[in-house]
Amino acid sequence: MDAELVDETHENHGSHGGGESDVPVIDLVLTSRDRGEYVLVLIEERPWDDPEAVADVTDRVNRCVSYVLDGHLTAEFPDTVGRDIRVDVRYEHEPTDAVAALFARFARALAAKGLDFSVEILGPPPLGSLPVSGRSRR
Repeated sequence: MDAELVDETHENHGSHGGGESDVPVIDLVLTSRDRGEYVLVLIEERPWDDPEAVADVTDRVNRCVSYVLDGHLTAEFPDTVGRDIRVDVRYEHEPTDAVAALFARFARALAAKGLDFSVEILGPPPLGSLPVSGRSRR
């Protein structure tokens, strides 16, 4: 995908509802030049056998959907009006069968609301790379 970064991690994206968490709801907002869609990226670095990781991602996806459907995305990014929106969960560890089933449920639920959903496994970082934000996720 030929994508352009629209915005980097901001704690406030999608944080208008739900509980308090030190994990941002949306890590990146990208626009896909080839498809004309906006992609809301959620990154999960913890292994899926951690029940807190599964609960956090579930909460983040739900809050992300509310952020879009309640009009907060278009208020913050007016160029998203009339564009396709995709929620993309990117993760480092292979999902368990239960998590894969959860992702399938997310895809069906978001499609029913007119949103796309995708997942992508991230490869290991290049040797010698540094974290972008310098902030650790737990």
